[in-house]
Amino acid sequence: MYRAIYSLCAEVLDGWELDRLLPVLELARTWEIFSIEDLIIDKLEKLFPSGIIHEDCIEEIVLIHKYRLETFYIRAYTRLVERDDTLSVEE
Repeated sequence: MYRAIYSLCAEVLDGWELDRLLPVLELARTWEIFSIEDLIIDKLEKLFPSGIIHEDCIEEIVLIHKYRLETFYIRAYTRLVERDDTLSVEE
C-alpha cells in the first residue's frame, strides 16, 4: 500500500515546477508526511542539479530559509560571496 501511494505521488509530482512543489513541501512538513517531504527534496535536487533555484541569489536564500532546503544552503551562500556586486542596504 505504502509503495503504491509513494509511486502515485511520484507520478503526480513529475513535471511540476518550483512554484508548485514548495507549497506541497510546506504541507508535507506541517502534516509530518516525511516520505512526501523526501520525495519533493529529491525532485528539487533533480530539477536543479546545479543547486541554483533562483537567478537572484538573495531571493534564492530567502526561499531556502523559508522552506528549510538544507541541501541548497552552501551553494546559495557560495554564489552570494562570489558575486561581483556588494550587498545593498535592502539586502
